[in-house]
Order: sequence, then C-alpha cells, then structure tokens
Amino acid sequence: MDVKRTGISLSPNNSRVVMRPFEPTTAQRFEKIIARVSALTEPEVETLLEVVMGDFRNIQASRSAPLFQPHSACGSQGSPLC
Repeated sequence: MDVKRTGISLSPNNSRVVMRPFEPTTAQRFEKIIARVSALTEPEVETLLEVVMGDFRNIQASRSAPLFQPHSACGSQGSPLC
C-alpha cells in the first residue's frame, strides 16, 4: 500500500467531548466516593441531578450535529451517524 502524506493534521477538539470516563485509582477512593453519595439526602440528590441534567441540556442545545439529535429526527435519509 502506498501512503502519501498530505500535511493535514488532526487535533482533538475539547468542545466535542461527549464523556470522560472516571475510574477511581484505589479502592479507598472508590469507597469514599460511595460514602459521600450515600450520605446525600433525597432533596440534595434531586438538586444535583437537576444541575447535571441542565448542563447536559445546555450542551445539547448548543450542538447541531446529528449525534445530539433524537434518533427520530434522522429520518430515512438521515446522516450516516444516525
């Protein structure tokens, strides 16, 4: 296979990050996180969830890419991403 360099460089775009996985590094850290989450009251959980969901809705609203559109919006002639 012949390869020809074009000079085009692909760089990451942080504004397009959908999710960054989080993996606790130690069992102790994992246990501390679970303890903090378990200690939350129901009203605190509801408040935090609303904040997270609001942030996600803001991200969706600022995107027009098919990745962020409902599957039903793709139609039969939708984007290859649909």
